[in-house]
Amino acid sequence: MINLTEEQINEIADFLDCGLTCLFNKKTKELITITEFDDYPDSDEFNWDDIIEFKKMDSSYSFDIMVDFVEQLDNSLLKKKLIKILNRSKPFKNFRLQIDNSGEYRQKWFDFKKIKYINFVKSQIETISEIEIPDLDLEEQIDFEEWEIESTLYDQEDWIGLLDLHKGRAEKDPTDLQRQEKYAIALNLNNKYEETIKLLEPLYRKNYKIGFGVSEIMEALLGLNKNEDDFDWIIKPNILKLDEETINLCAEFLKRKRKPRPISEIFSHLLVKADFLYFNADSLAKYLSNYSNIFDIIKGSSNFQDIQIKLKR
Repeated sequence: MINLTEEQINEIADFLDCGLTCLFNKKTKELITITEFDDYPDSDEFNWDDIIEFKKMDSSYSFDIMVDFVEQLDNSLLKKKLIKILNRSKPFKNFRLQIDNSGEYRQKWFDFKKIKYINFVKSQIETISEIEIPDLDLEEQIDFEEWEIESTLYDQEDWIGLLDLHKGRAEKDPTDLQRQEKYAIALNLNNKYEETIKLLEPLYRKNYKIGFGVSEIMEALLGLNKNEDDFDWIIKPNILKLDEETINLCAEFLKRKRKPRPISEIFSHLLVKADFLYFNADSLAKYLSNYSNIFDIIKGSSNFQDIQIKLKR
């Protein structure tokens, strides 16, 4: 087993967190960082028998770290937001966006991740150049492979491919609510709104207490040029529109904030408060900008989503 100081281990962990691959020369004790395979130093420059390679985390390991962080959170509202993000498309990007607007939890995430990276480096030291991946059963490995496929389909906006993927998964296990929800989302993206309602209505009636399917049913209703009054809800969902109620919720949220808050943070707060929003972050920003008598609007650019908002005192 090679001997590295805690300072060196910390340094390697920082390099890996930045997306770099790190080489350690056992003979010279030198650390060398590289970005891509083509950037590897020429083999004639030194003896590769002296080199230990610390590789970057793969996306599976990085995703597990996010899951571990969310599981130990003591903030139920933030936990709910992050769980929702991790179960939808582009989890890495949206997770970072949410964490960057989470106040004290931003630093808690950095501290948590740093410990995980240090342990990741130590596991590589123990096995020399072999990355120790957490034990996963076959089903979990398959799930992650499917998640990668799903992410690619979203990035490519291949809605037909996404529908085929989730239809197969939903039919494989009709009792898995998450799979049925993702199938419904894919149906909506393919404008198959009536099929969405046919799929979700019986599941909603069995699981209405947890609010299952509300968002997807609403998206389907809107796609059919209908509204919330055109569905027989057991418990009427809490639906927000750009009106006085939303203004009051935003004002109440900002009342406890001394500094201006980005529109993304305000929008995330409303997502938790409601079962469905009739608007997105951009339209919310434009709407609140009309109420300069209530809010101080700070524009960082011409983009409405770049604005920050503070309650007038």
